[in-house]
Amino acid sequence: MLVAIPLLVGGVGFGGYLYFKPNDPGVDIMGQIGGGSSSPSAKAAHFDLTGEPLFSFGSLYLDGRSSWCREQFDADRTAILEAPIVTVPETTTTLHREPFTAGKWVEKLSAEEAEVRTATESKGVEIRSRFVVRGVSPVDLLVFILASDFRTKLPKEPAASFQALFPGATTPDACLEEIPELDANYVMTREYWPAALLKQATDVWFLSKVGRDGDVHYYVYEFWKNCPRDGSFVNIQMSAGQYAISQRGEDCLVHVHTYYSGQAAPAWIPGVKAKVSDRSKAFYEGLAETIQDQAPEWEPTEDALRWRDGLKL
Repeated sequence: MLVAIPLLVGGVGFGGYLYFKPNDPGVDIMGQIGGGSSSPSAKAAHFDLTGEPLFSFGSLYLDGRSSWCREQFDADRTAILEAPIVTVPETTTTLHREPFTAGKWVEKLSAEEAEVRTATESKGVEIRSRFVVRGVSPVDLLVFILASDFRTKLPKEPAASFQALFPGATTPDACLEEIPELDANYVMTREYWPAALLKQATDVWFLSKVGRDGDVHYYVYEFWKNCPRDGSFVNIQMSAGQYAISQRGEDCLVHVHTYYSGQAAPAWIPGVKAKVSDRSKAFYEGLAETIQDQAPEWEPTEDALRWRDGLKL
């Protein structure tokens, strides 16, 4: 039996449909081929990559696809400078039916890693969304998105809990076990999206890095670890994205670009592409509205303020 679930994309839950076997969590990719380096900012020069990955995982496939994602996000930061202001959120969705990452590293994958790449990316979902947030600076907006609990206040299908770990944190976590070494511009976030009608739960640690590229502020992220739960639960296999921000006067133009793979979205399901597109559009409208309403008035916690003051931009 197949049923529909809302996706988790971009470090926030999102309402596209995927289809899965109930109570089947799927493969935990980190446990299958490795990953979760204790030093995510370490270099990955031992792999034949076009450029550095967003984060170092210690696996050829994970570092290779991270490097490919970085290239896409670099291009987005150039494109946003010429992008027009939008009056309402604009969202496009692409369903991938075959592997889409690329590079010389692909030829060097082991048979197991090549199989994982095919299985993961052949059910991938790519989303691009643009919206405007008024009356807030790019840095304050980045800190709000990464440190506030706005995910738990979304109008539809909100997260059940949100947690942020800043550099220097030593609090143990039953799932994370060991907190990676985090440079000043890094933060880790845990998001739990509960099971609901036709929806399996996801509980994931994400790793994010804030940066500035000329006039564009941004943060990039990738999922770092699944946190298995009893009951209806699904493992994430790929979740990487970027929020790029271009200041326009007193406003900010935000460009979100995400890649996600969780469970299969079979091509034979009638209207599956339209359903994913409709749900992603509705989700990002709600996301934009929540950020627009809350970001200008948000009061950061003491930990968030210390992190903001220490950012190297």
